[in-house]
Amino acid sequence: MLNKLTVLHGYLQLEQARAVEGKTVDHLAKMVQITRDLESQINFTKEYQDIGSFKPTWQPLKDVCLHAQEQLDHGDVKVRLELDGLEMYADPMLKKVFYNLMDNSMKHGQHVQTIRIGYEVTNGHVVIVYQDDGVGVSVKDKEKLFIEGSSNHGLGLFLAKEILKITDITIQENGEPGNGARFEMEVPPGKFRFQDI
Repeated sequence: MLNKLTVLHGYLQLEQARAVEGKTVDHLAKMVQITRDLESQINFTKEYQDIGSFKPTWQPLKDVCLHAQEQLDHGDVKVRLELDGLEMYADPMLKKVFYNLMDNSMKHGQHVQTIRIGYEVTNGHVVIVYQDDGVGVSVKDKEKLFIEGSSNHGLGLFLAKEILKITDITIQENGEPGNGARFEMEVPPGKFRFQDI
């Protein structure tokens, strides 16, 4: 299916380049967007089917974040990891959570220069804090941020929430619109530990 969509997408782009009439151009643009949406949904389905397929494991969070960072072209954006030997007990797809967060910062943050990932210890829980210095998330988008397919971020953040939920980790966005995104992941006791560094 993905191969056929890729071919269809290519043909549509060729026709877009040749089109000159207003309605034809508009219709081709809509068709190109539909093929992109279908590709995205198929890729999402492929990833989603693997959630929970493997037993959760202890994972050094700094390594997880570095692996996610290596998968992205982050240009001049600085990624600061302040994780001091923190490990999390989570689904092996944990790196996808941080990949999606970083990818969203690059795509939607508009002028992101720095991403910081650290943690706070509160009442026996660890709260992992992911924040960037971009435009943040609007109040309207916050309401539907983690609902499947309901926003620009929907599939990736819905996937992230489902991955974390396997080991009772919650995620929410608490940033102030206009002052960067801030995601907080609350890790319950027994699902985190610290290794000597």
